[in-house]
Amino acid sequence: MSLVAHSDTKRVPEAMVMEVDPPEWTETWHPVSHRAVVRSLGKAVEQVGLQVLHKEYSLNRVGTRMFASWAVEKTGGGMHNTKVGFEIGIRNAMDKSMAIGVCAGTRVFVCDNLAFSSEYVAFRKHTGGLSIPELDFLSNRAVLSVAGNMQKEIDFLEALKRIAMGTIRFKETVFDLLSAGIVPPSQFEAFMESWEEERTIEGGPGTLAAIHGAVTRMIRGKSLIKVAKVTGMLRNFIESRM
Repeated sequence: MSLVAHSDTKRVPEAMVMEVDPPEWTETWHPVSHRAVVRSLGKAVEQVGLQVLHKEYSLNRVGTRMFASWAVEKTGGGMHNTKVGFEIGIRNAMDKSMAIGVCAGTRVFVCDNLAFSSEYVAFRKHTGGLSIPELDFLSNRAVLSVAGNMQKEIDFLEALKRIAMGTIRFKETVFDLLSAGIVPPSQFEAFMESWEEERTIEGGPGTLAAIHGAVTRMIRGKSLIKVAKVTGMLRNFIESRM
């Protein structure tokens, strides 16, 4: 089955993710299907007292790599910050390219900017002999760890708002973003437009939070695999300047 007629990756419905069959096992490698990961993590999310509000998925062209974003909240509601929501990022690969893993994330509702931390709680890369009960155990442990980091993500965004961007510091930061490949030269104009929009929302001259928001705004609508890659790089970049 040709999943996505596209050279990169594309957002797809959950049903398409669940249809992807894993390759045949070998003596040393037992690839875990996307559907097994989704089902296991779904149970883990429920067990730690979270509920899923919305799900998004991306697959690569041949369906071997999957990334998911689940918007979650504590059972019964009660988000700490009504402008920012919690996200769980989930990744899985059936081509030996990366470990099964989950990470914390945020979604800023006012401009629908999605970002993930660069730190994954990885299960393990080599999945030989990984049984469903063991997958369930690892899922529960990983989700517990990520749930504990959710408030840290909110605090991270709040801290960025306290770091002002003067003219010189802004120019230096933009140059470094271009040099690091986080903002490609071809998207410089789009980044500057996003920067102005973020500054308008802040109602001031601009902060490091506006830089962060400009990059995540710029990649809005891209595949979740692309979003995870860029925002992970961005997170490391921003933390080095705090």
